[in-house]
Amino acid sequence: MTSKHLHIHLFLAFAICFSACTQKPEHAQKVSTSVEIYPDYGGIVAPPNIAPLNFAVMDSADKHYVEIIGENGTKITVSGKKIIDIPIKKWKNLLSENKGKGYIVNIFSKKNGQWIEYPEIRNQIAEEKLDPYLTYRLIEPGYELAGFLGIYQRCLEDFKQSVIVDNNLTDGSCMNCHVLCWNDPTQTVMHFRFTNSGTILFQHGQYKRLNTVTKEFTNPGIHPGWHPTGKFIAFSTNTAELFFHSDVHKRSESYDSKGNIAVYDIDENKWLGVPELMSDEPVQETFPTWSPDGKYLYFCRRDVRKIDTNEPMVKYLNVLQYDLMRIPFDIETKTFGKVEKIIDHHKIGKSVSIPRVSPDGKYILLCIADHGTFTVWHKESDLYTYNVETGELKPMTAANSDESDSYHTWSSNGRWFVVSSKRIDGLFSRPYFAYFDKNGEVHKAFIMPQKDPFFYDTFIKSYNVPELAKGKIPVDIYELAKTVTKGEIIPVEYAPAKVDTSFRFR
Repeated sequence: MTSKHLHIHLFLAFAICFSACTQKPEHAQKVSTSVEIYPDYGGIVAPPNIAPLNFAVMDSADKHYVEIIGENGTKITVSGKKIIDIPIKKWKNLLSENKGKGYIVNIFSKKNGQWIEYPEIRNQIAEEKLDPYLTYRLIEPGYELAGFLGIYQRCLEDFKQSVIVDNNLTDGSCMNCHVLCWNDPTQTVMHFRFTNSGTILFQHGQYKRLNTVTKEFTNPGIHPGWHPTGKFIAFSTNTAELFFHSDVHKRSESYDSKGNIAVYDIDENKWLGVPELMSDEPVQETFPTWSPDGKYLYFCRRDVRKIDTNEPMVKYLNVLQYDLMRIPFDIETKTFGKVEKIIDHHKIGKSVSIPRVSPDGKYILLCIADHGTFTVWHKESDLYTYNVETGELKPMTAANSDESDSYHTWSSNGRWFVVSSKRIDGLFSRPYFAYFDKNGEVHKAFIMPQKDPFFYDTFIKSYNVPELAKGKIPVDIYELAKTVTKGEIIPVEYAPAKVDTSFRFR
């Protein structure tokens, strides 16, 4: 037999074997008890552009055979010992051909020579896409100043992750507060502290290193919120404090001992200081964010009160409860109006944090916890929506969990959001996505897919500050690092903003 004939015979033998291995089992016994899959990708609405939702079948069997069948008849078959690794090209084809429809997952397991068939899993495929990139910081969930960490971006349509910057290139500096201008990958800002401190502004391929500390603002700007025009960024200038609980179920608490808000005018390189947002007494502010029309600046505020150290800790923590506020802003005249309260913490008995207005301006997605604004430390933190028109405050039950559900951002079309959640183990935060339909209803959240379904079991870093992006951030990692370590530091000047308390939008 020639070498050519040998190759043909081997190929045919492999093809026959592969066909036999992936052939649907006959005479399988149907059972009524569902089988667990991990991660839990059952009963969800999936984006039409998401990477394969690979999973493991969590039962002891000799073999598994899986059918994924689209509503239009598109079919994928996969066999495996435990892990179901879905071919990416076939998966993309199934999603594309069944957009706005559903698909089912049939699982067959072979045990002791007998095939059994589990009840089918039903999922939907949305019409609207999820923004294709996610940026995040990866960090160990500890309390040290800064270990090895970096800011990364992941393509959600496959499994490719790339580095934006890591502190191996910035002399071990700590970095965070990386926020995009309304999902625009060409405009982002991030803050570096301790070593090579400063604020890095990246706009349309240009890098700037800013010193945001002035006589009026003795702390650097953090928690940025971009104006939709890309001309302004609101920052809070906080002094964060950390203490540890004696309660073993609560590890630590971060809170602001100082906090003001100012708006950075990018073209003028100036702070627009608003007197009502600058005083240390009697209020403190944090987490600014804009409405999509740019007419309102939302933020969180709490009343400052001197604490009696003899008071019980519970009473002390209840003082750290924040309201949701807003102030009107006229972009043409750069004039601010009068501050008004949107959600009163006294009425809900809890604290409001991390407001994010939906792209259509109809809803505000926010965290609500017992106290404080650093909800990543709060097991009880859940997501809520506030209806701007009706004033209804509603828990996002389908997306929440028994562990911390914290930092979140909208997709650019307003039909999806990402939330940083500790629901697997209460320790590590991971990104979860959920569909938000046109009726304002949220659907079951699911974890960001990985090639290996067991990836999160062994990955010992938290995903921090997840931000959805309409594309890949086109930074040059070395140019960015050079700007951080050697770039010219541009001081930001201070200029009082115009204030007209009678100013209102109608």
